[in-house]
Amino acid sequence: MTVPIAVASFAAGGGAAAFVLWLAAASGARALDVSIGAFPWWCAAGAAVLAVFAGALGTWSFGAASAAAALVAAFVCALTDLRSGYVFDRALLVAALPVLAFGASEIVMRLESAVVIGALFAAPYLFSRGRGFGLGDVKLGVLLGAGLGFAAGVSMYASSFVVGALFALGALASKRMDRKTVLPFAPFIALGAAIGLAFPLRLPA
Repeated sequence: MTVPIAVASFAAGGGAAAFVLWLAAASGARALDVSIGAFPWWCAAGAAVLAVFAGALGTWSFGAASAAAALVAAFVCALTDLRSGYVFDRALLVAALPVLAFGASEIVMRLESAVVIGALFAAPYLFSRGRGFGLGDVKLGVLLGAGLGFAAGVSMYASSFVVGALFALGALASKRMDRKTVLPFAPFIALGAAIGLAFPLRLPA
C-alpha cells in the first residue's frame, strides 16, 4: 500500500468511524433519556486527522489501525462527555470491534494491556467513589489500553491526569470554576491518548 492510499484509507475510515460511533452514542443517550445533539460534521474531519496521525506513527500497519480506532473513539467520547456528561457503553462496544479486529495478531498482549490500564483508571474511580471520575472513564481506559498497548497506555494515563490537573489549576486561578465544579474527564483522556501514542513509555529491553 502506497502512502497516499494509506493516508486516504485511514482518513476515510476515521471519519466514517466517528459517524458510526456517534450513532451508537446517540442510541445510548436515548436509552438514558439524555441528548447529545446532532452529529457535528467537523467531528468527522477531526477524526480523520487523528486516524492519519495514528497511522503515520504506526507506519500504516494493522496495529496502527487498531490505535487509530481507539483514538477516534476517545475523541467521540470526549465530545459526548462534554455535551451530556456521559461516555456511552454502546459507543465503546462498537469501537471495540475494530480495535480488537485490527489488533488480532497481538490479541493476548492487547487484552493484558486493557486489563492493566483499566485497573489504573479504576483506582481513582474507587478512591473518589465515583465522584468526579466516572465508570465510563474507566471503560474508556480499558478500550484505549487495548488499542494503544501498554507503553502508550501508561503514558496516556499519566498525561491525562497531568493535563487535567493543569487545566483545573488554571481554571481555579482564573475563577472560571470553583472546587465544587465537576470536570468531564474524557476530553483529558482523549488528549492523553494522543500524547501517549506520540510519546510512549520507554520500556527496558
